[in-house]
Amino acid sequence: MLRLQRVSLCLRSLFHSGTVKRDLILEQLRVCNIEDHVFDVVGKNRAKLNVDHVSMAVGMLWEFQKEKPQLLRNVDLIKTHPQFLTLRVLAENKIAQMDNSMLIDTLYSFLRLNVDQHDSLIQQMVSEAWLRLNKFSMVSLSKFSICLSDQYLQHSPLMGQITNILAQNLSTINDARILTTLMITSQEITDGLENTALLLADEFNAQQALAIAEGLEEIQSRNLSLMNKIAAVIQRNLHVYRPVEVARITQTLCLLQYQNPELYTKLRNILTKFLQNSVFPFEVTMLTRVLSLLPSPCVDESLITRIEAVVPQCNLGDLNTIANAVAKWVRNDASYSHNTPSKYIRLLQALNRAGHERLQTAERLDLLLEEINPSLMERIADVVIEDIDKIHYSATYATVLPFTVMNYDSVKVDEMYEACIRHFTPHISFFDPHLLVLLAYSLAVADCYPEEVIKDIFSIDFLGKLDSQLETLPDALNLRVRLRLMELNRAVCLECPEYQVPWFHERYCQRLQDKGNGSINLLHQQIYKMLGEILGGMNYVRLAVVTPYFYTIDFECILDKELKPLPYVESGPEPIPSRGQVQWGTGSTSIREELPPGAQRLAVDFLDSKSFCKNSRHMKGETLMRKRHLEILGYYVIQIPHFEWNSMELSTQDAWKDYLKKQIFRGCSLP
Repeated sequence: MLRLQRVSLCLRSLFHSGTVKRDLILEQLRVCNIEDHVFDVVGKNRAKLNVDHVSMAVGMLWEFQKEKPQLLRNVDLIKTHPQFLTLRVLAENKIAQMDNSMLIDTLYSFLRLNVDQHDSLIQQMVSEAWLRLNKFSMVSLSKFSICLSDQYLQHSPLMGQITNILAQNLSTINDARILTTLMITSQEITDGLENTALLLADEFNAQQALAIAEGLEEIQSRNLSLMNKIAAVIQRNLHVYRPVEVARITQTLCLLQYQNPELYTKLRNILTKFLQNSVFPFEVTMLTRVLSLLPSPCVDESLITRIEAVVPQCNLGDLNTIANAVAKWVRNDASYSHNTPSKYIRLLQALNRAGHERLQTAERLDLLLEEINPSLMERIADVVIEDIDKIHYSATYATVLPFTVMNYDSVKVDEMYEACIRHFTPHISFFDPHLLVLLAYSLAVADCYPEEVIKDIFSIDFLGKLDSQLETLPDALNLRVRLRLMELNRAVCLECPEYQVPWFHERYCQRLQDKGNGSINLLHQQIYKMLGEILGGMNYVRLAVVTPYFYTIDFECILDKELKPLPYVESGPEPIPSRGQVQWGTGSTSIREELPPGAQRLAVDFLDSKSFCKNSRHMKGETLMRKRHLEILGYYVIQIPHFEWNSMELSTQDAWKDYLKKQIFRGCSLP
């Protein structure tokens, strides 16, 4: 009996000991599946976090971001979270405790989370890594070289030391992933890396082979043995590549002037199959352009038919690309010396017709968008409603655009919007991603937010497709689509909070703001000075104020409940509101005091001629949408039309001041 008791006590002791040794914080971190869960664990255990906890938390934050499409990442929200600052401070204090692998992994994650390269945390981690350089494994060295490239230090003495270490240890590299990284970041030892790549080529997967091929093209390599090896890996994996990747492979091999008729035949067949099955104009254009790079004695008739079917949906840029491809095919066709085959003539005629239609539409649209004509607009709305089934779904963007741009509204137009939305919604999966963004933004200007369309656009799948398409668009269109996506994101967050679409354009807007010239024109300086005189001093008015969601208003002032101006303290851009309510509290760079009870913020905007339709005082749609959004953000909005400010009645300083006083004090009827 005593023996059994001793055994029982011993077992309980062992069990208790095992429980004590369990790391409960690590266990909590391992089950986190979103960033907020990680921050909850960090916040609740701040005093208990050791170096393993910190490294794991930072790594998980980057992993969660990495899984999202580029457009949906919210790194700036992560950076501004209070617990992220906690992790940064703890990491900086625990650098010496990190082992070599942990040091580089944590540095890599912090850089991917956009911690500034001049931040003391990053500088201390790089310095510590430099001290340990000779102790790093090849994996850590390759990852460290990426970190240095991220900081534009690829030509630094430190990278030179890494290159020397790699040169002495090339024979020990046996990991294809390491070599893929080094091919891109350490071009000083190209010959050695190419030789090592040759030995490891059979171990490459499909993506690594593509990366190596593009690396060889980037450094203009002519290593035929390595090209043959990489081509063999690519050829074995052709079935796993997506259309855009097959296009990249084809273009890379052509630029390398690589000769392999068998591989090119397979690529041509795959590209042809992709093109025949594609319904996206941007993809058809991309595949057509790449196919024209390949030698082909004759283009299949079905290919011409597929391209011809998509031509009516193509923009002028796409039409030009396809025309250039057809010209190459005509030159390479064996029968061209006698006459141009009818299939090419048919396609060229279709391209010519579509091009003329685009140009004529653009000319008519320019005229239409300049001057509002109510009778014409009503007639167009009637025709659209009556013949909506005869309009191609992709043409609804061009159909609604004049109405939304010019802010033309009527019962008939509302009916037209509803008809268009019903017509194109079943086809949204077939839209070019960028065209659907432009269409949704145009409807948002008119205060129309079809739920199915909005939720589709802000889904991970759609944003991934848009990411891929943006890579193929001309720079000007790329920039325009990105801007419209931001503006649509902002509009949905402000006007449709029930859709629960996150705001993920903070960093994008910050970059746009940083690129601005920041100059203030003479007219704004004049109005700014007058407002200061009217309100009691320059500390009662602010100029070029950045609001939540990055609207920039010309002038801002605050009146209390008695309509008396309130002075400002030094402050900067406004914070983002949370949970649908404007929080005039802590911002990203400054602190703004809460408004006293009954006080009201006023936004004063000067509206130049671009805010109105031509030869009219009718305000355009985007100007009206901006007013709606500022009001949602808590502003009383005062708009100063250029035709009033520059009128004969307001031709003196006193007249302008009286006008501003009336707009501010009489127009703002506070509760």
